Parts: sequence; C-alpha cells; structure tokens
Amino acid sequence: MLSDCFVPSDAVLGERGRGFHQIMAAFQLERLTLAGMGIGHAAECLAAATAYARARDVFGVPLISKQAIRHRLAALSVELEAARLLTYRAAARLDAGHPGAGDSVAMAKYHAAIAACRIVDECVQLFGGSGFLEETPVARHYRDARVLRIGGARTKSSWKSWPRDCPRDRTGHRGARRASAAARRRRYLRRAQSPAGWRRRGPRRDHHRRAR
Repeated sequence: MLSDCFVPSDAVLGERGRGFHQIMAAFQLERLTLAGMGIGHAAECLAAATAYARARDVFGVPLISKQAIRHRLAALSVELEAARLLTYRAAARLDAGHPGAGDSVAMAKYHAAIAACRIVDECVQLFGGSGFLEETPVARHYRDARVLRIGGARTKSSWKSWPRDCPRDRTGHRGARRASAAARRRRYLRRAQSPAGWRRRGPRRDHHRRAR
C-alpha cells in the first residue's frame, strides 16, 4: 500500500532507519502499564470472589467459613501484593532513571501477568459454573487477563533482559554449576573404559545373572 510513497524530511518522526529502536524505547512504559493492568484485573477479581464467598451459602453455612477457601483467598492476596510491590518499585525506578529500571520493569511485567492469570483462574473456580456467565465480572477478567502474557513481548521473552546481572559462581557461569550433556557423556565413557570402573560394575552384573 505504501510502495513508492515519498515522505519529506520534515515529516519524518525520530531518526531515519531507527524506527524499531525507537519503538523498543517505549516498551518499558508499555510493560509497566500491562503490569498495572494485571494488578487491576487480579484485585477486582479477588474482591468479587471474596464477596461471593461471604454471600454464598453451602450446606447452611457461608462458603468463606470453610478453612480451605480462606487459605486459597489468603494465598492469592499474598501473590497479588507481591506483584503490586514489584510494579511499584519498577515504576519508581523508571521515573527516577535508575540504571536497573529495565530489569525491574521486565520482572514486574512477568510476575504481574503470571499472577493475574493465576488469581483470575482461581477466582473463576470459586464462582463455579457461574464464573463463565457474561453477567459475572470474573468472566470478563478471565477473558482479558490472558493477553497480558502476550502484549509487550511474550512473557518468557522478557527473561532475556535481566539475566546479565544474575549471580555467577566461581566458574563464571550464571546460576548453579551444571555439567553439559557432552561433558557428562565424556565422563561416563572414561569411567566405563577404566579397569576400575569395570571392576566396580562387574559384581553387580554377576549378581543379577545369578539372580535370574
């Protein structure tokens, strides 16, 4: 549609040839906004589920009187609060120009999106069959919360933005020291080819043979 379309230099937005990089600069604010949306979905859904559990009578008693229900709501509240604090810290760092703002935003978006989907799903489960009816607010949240794990880059794509500062062990590798598959295979072959290795396994093979 825009083939051979001429744009005068005074109508170019930003720097020519760096459109993608300029869009990437706006990703931080978009991810932070999505994290806030996740908190809003989760908070409203949790409030609706708590009110429903108080009003719903099961076998003559309110649903919220069941300890298992209270424990589920309490765990969801903790998860919501963790997502909220991560998002608040990311917002403060982004506003202050903190050097770790990008990592904080990525972490907040990741956790808030995951937490929102999990909290909304649990709340729909508490509502039961009525949670799928469009008349209930949790049905809308159940539909809308899922996109948070896609918008602003897919959820696991945001992992690429913060492993640079992960703790390193003495070998220089990030995280726990793990031997590669090739190194394990070489170690196994050396042990298998050594006389000591065969002698260790010899009695076990003879034992199994005699058992048969």
